[in-house]
Amino acid sequence: MEGKILYLDDIAKLYAKKSKDTIKNSKEIVKDVIELIKENLINGNSIQFTEFGTFEVSEYPDGTIRRDPYRNENIDLSGRKRLKFRYSDKLKDELKK
Repeated sequence: MEGKILYLDDIAKLYAKKSKDTIKNSKEIVKDVIELIKENLINGNSIQFTEFGTFEVSEYPDGTIRRDPYRNENIDLSGRKRLKFRYSDKLKDELKK
């Protein structure tokens, strides 16, 4: 599946095959895990998966301005939240292969 975008159904099918569970049950499990991750990120918690990476939410500092080249105007990003992902060293090494 190299170079392919995986959707929820694709991940559920892969999980069902690996766990020998039904696709319907696997889809519910994947949805529940994604919902738990989303809720925790919204609440400001970081999510760390060993040997994969860390998801964390940070805020742009006060006074952060970005120029929108299409509208030719400045956009104030102060206080806005952004999601960051830092991959682990192990994942980095595996991606290099």
